[in-house]
Amino acid sequence: YSCFGPETQKSPKLSIFLKDTLIQRIFRMTKNGKLADFMEAYRLLGKHGHYDVSIAGAIAEAYAEEVLGMEKAPAGTAGFDGFLNGRKLQVKGKSPRTTYALNRHYAAIRHENDGLADDLFVLMITPETNELIEFGPVPIEGLRGYSNQTQKRYYLHHIQQAMEQ
Repeated sequence: YSCFGPETQKSPKLSIFLKDTLIQRIFRMTKNGKLADFMEAYRLLGKHGHYDVSIAGAIAEAYAEEVLGMEKAPAGTAGFDGFLNGRKLQVKGKSPRTTYALNRHYAAIRHENDGLADDLFVLMITPETNELIEFGPVPIEGLRGYSNQTQKRYYLHHIQQAMEQ
């Protein structure tokens, strides 16, 4: 259901009034709540550049820049997030709500982006302690992945095994 349906298109003034009223109501309801906090986080992400809109993804990209030394790729670059040591790096952030064995967590790359990055880096934010755990970067070529119809999944225990080799 939308309050901006065909009936409001007949009256532009009504449409603008409803839209402004709805925005004001949402702002009043949320200015001190959870949504306001999330919107502030979203605003802060935009303040520092073009980052993944998921908080975990944005944290992982910022970590790759500040800790690993990744140079961020231009906004909208398909298939990878930046460059590290002359190689294209795909960065994934994971923030599971519960802790499972590593063989239950994976980083997914959509088929249309497969082969565009050289290396994969995953940053996991643990649910209990918010500890940051690095997986990679590792070369994607030769990394065991499992495909479904839309993506290829790289399980964290395989990335960890590749790091140990």
